[in-house]
Amino acid sequence: TATTTSTTTTTTTMPPLYSIAGIGSGPVLSLRTHDSCQRQLWRIRTGTLGLPCIMVVTDKDVSHSGSLILHVDAGQGLQQEAFGVFPSGSVVLDKCYWQNVAMLQVQNDAGDPWTGSILYSLDGGQHYQTMMCTNCSGNVTHTGNIAVHANAALSQVRNGCLNGAVCSIVVDNPALYCVRFTTC
Repeated sequence: TATTTSTTTTTTTMPPLYSIAGIGSGPVLSLRTHDSCQRQLWRIRTGTLGLPCIMVVTDKDVSHSGSLILHVDAGQGLQQEAFGVFPSGSVVLDKCYWQNVAMLQVQNDAGDPWTGSILYSLDGGQHYQTMMCTNCSGNVTHTGNIAVHANAALSQVRNGCLNGAVCSIVVDNPALYCVRFTTC
């Protein structure tokens, strides 16, 4: 006697909890919820708004052009971002990062002194603030006007990284991060 066994498989398809679709000027994240609102939409912006940014600019005085080595730690360890001689008024670095900037390091191991500003933004480069040098020479620690020198000469600025030292720069008083959601 032959025995026949049959198996029935039932497949249930559930609606996705979220979907991302390109609608209008940018992608939209749509979440299905079980409350009175049928779905909630969050617009995902493709700009740099809200990203941490660093701007390093050489002072406009002709005597302030010089050599600079710049490393940035934005979550991947220290990475060299700039190296060389930068003329007066030049932008050494203007870059936004996907992760918070933990620290910068500056050095001038040879060559003419570099003088300029090292600034940090918490809003994608809309507004900048000075940073703080933790081991610089001088009577101030802000990086609004900092000299990076291979020799021990602190002239017209009150903050300097001197004698070829590697100086660490950190965010001074970071502002709170805000996230804005608009729901239906």
